[in-house]
Amino acid sequence: QNLADMTGLSKSFINSVENKNNKARLNCYQINLISECLKCSPKDFMPDMPILEE
Repeated sequence: QNLADMTGLSKSFINSVENKNNKARLNCYQINLISECLKCSPKDFMPDMPILEE
């Protein structure tokens, strides 16, 4: 199973989020959904330090 099948999110949306050149972002619900499917903490998707955009 891939992440799209596990979460019910579309493959194109997941590809957009993974593409750093795309502005698509995950919301809190989606992060929680993915973390439940992967059996990890939502904190695993967050950086330890803030990411400051230039």
